[in-house]
Amino acid sequence: MAAIIIPTLNEEKAVSKVISDFKAQGFRDVYVIDGGSEDRTVDVAKRAGAKVIMQKGQGKGDALRQALKDIDADIYVTVDADDTYEASKAGDLVELIKSGKCDMAVGKRSVSEIPFSTGSETLFSMR
Repeated sequence: MAAIIIPTLNEEKAVSKVISDFKAQGFRDVYVIDGGSEDRTVDVAKRAGAKVIMQKGQGKGDALRQALKDIDADIYVTVDADDTYEASKAGDLVELIKSGKCDMAVGKRSVSEIPFSTGSETLFSMR
């Protein structure tokens, strides 16, 4: 099972779309790890169908550590809550891991953000 992990802090504007996009790709286990949002992030995430875990500690690092501790999954996919990653690409990354071709796969937002890019990469994997 692959779990989608979405750390949040005041992300009510985009979190529903992010959750919906991953659910539309067939991911059933979508988790929001909320770091104490003061807006409606938690309610919006629940209504969108995510399982919400209230974060202990502060920051994205603590959110990810808590997700790894609290969520039992074979594969963890971490994404930001601001809708900057394409949910449609997550399945490709998960399949690389399931196939045994790699132990970890890393996606990126855009080729232009990587200084050594050739412009043709769509994902990076390592074994």
